[in-house]
Amino acid sequence: MKKYDAVFVGRFHYTKGIKEMMEIWEGVMKLRKRASLVIIGGGDSEEKCLKAWARKFPENVYMLGYVAANRFKIYKQSRIVLYPTPIEYSHFSMGPVEAMACGCPLVAFKLPVLRFVRAEGLAHALTIDEYIRNVLILLWNDPMREQLGQCAARWASKWDWKVRAPAILQQIRGAL
Repeated sequence: MKKYDAVFVGRFHYTKGIKEMMEIWEGVMKLRKRASLVIIGGGDSEEKCLKAWARKFPENVYMLGYVAANRFKIYKQSRIVLYPTPIEYSHFSMGPVEAMACGCPLVAFKLPVLRFVRAEGLAHALTIDEYIRNVLILLWNDPMREQLGQCAARWASKWDWKVRAPAILQQIRGAL
């Protein structure tokens, strides 16, 4: 049984899309009144702003801080993982990959880095409105979300160090 509609994991920094996440989740809550977002992480420039925003929605937003190994249980209790990093910052983090490994499909902006790493199991968006639509579609369509989640888990399994290290070493040797 899923406890949360979505999970965000990461550092509370503007390059992680904290302000975009707040706008997105408010848009989601307009059409899904009981939408639940769990936030894992902490620190950095946006923490005060994010905490103040979360206090306005005590029934919908749960800030857990750093949760160490318990994060995997939280990922498994979540329907999707949000990665709202704005396109201009185009970076990717391991937290969302961990959630994807637990079967959470990813919703992200159409970041060039995701094309570079050939990400699978995700829904892309170019705008905030499109992002909100993608979140809602996945929350309302269980079979689509489950299929995308299986794809995300398969893709994330390739990020295991035992798989990635030999490929990286081969690239290094080829460059020498």
